[in-house]
Order: sequence, then C-alpha cells, then structure tokens
Amino acid sequence: MIYANVRRDSRYSAQRQKKPFPVQLRAGGEYIWQGGPGGHYCTSDLDFFTQSTEGKFYNFSVLTGCEQVLARRLVKQATTANSRHWLENMRETLREGMQIIDNRINQVEAERAASPNDDD
Repeated sequence: MIYANVRRDSRYSAQRQKKPFPVQLRAGGEYIWQGGPGGHYCTSDLDFFTQSTEGKFYNFSVLTGCEQVLARRLVKQATTANSRHWLENMRETLREGMQIIDNRINQVEAERAASPNDDD
C-alpha cells in the first residue's frame, strides 16, 4: 500500500495530517492520487511513504524536478484509447516496486535488530 501526506509547501497544506494516509493511483486529469482529507491530489502536492510491518512510515520520492513533465505525459497516456490496459500494467509495476521497497525495509530492520550499534 502507498501512503501519502500533503506537502508543507502545497497550497493544500492546511489538509496535512499527523500521520500519512492511504492513497490509490487513479487515471484521469491532474489529480491522480485518491485518498486523504481532500479526496484527490496531484503528485506534486504529496510526500509519499511506505509502512513497515511494525507500523513505521518511510518516506520515498515518487517524482523530482524534471520528472513532473514525465508525470503529465504518463497521465495523458493513461487517458487514451488503450488506457485500461496501460493503467493495469502501470498499477502492477507500482505494486511490484512497492513490494521491493517493503522487502528492503524489512531487510534493513532485521539487520539493525541483529546487530545493534551506538548510532541509534
């Protein structure tokens, strides 16, 4: 599952929550992330997180700088005649990516638990 919170520098910053909220990717228009207090958001209005099995949230970057242009093109592609097939492939790719992130988080946490150090 992907979680998000409204960015502090977003025009929707008043909707920022104490904890990240679940979001889902929805094709169509500029506001492609569904969830949270506002109902739907642009990618640029959100910080993204994944959650470990222990409930801890970890921030990860979905877009940076020039990738905003790519995001707009992806949304346009998702709304074309082949959008259903394309969107299903994109969702599966995101699910696979999130699984990789979750696995890595679990691996790092297991390594930390197995070898405590003074840096924590």
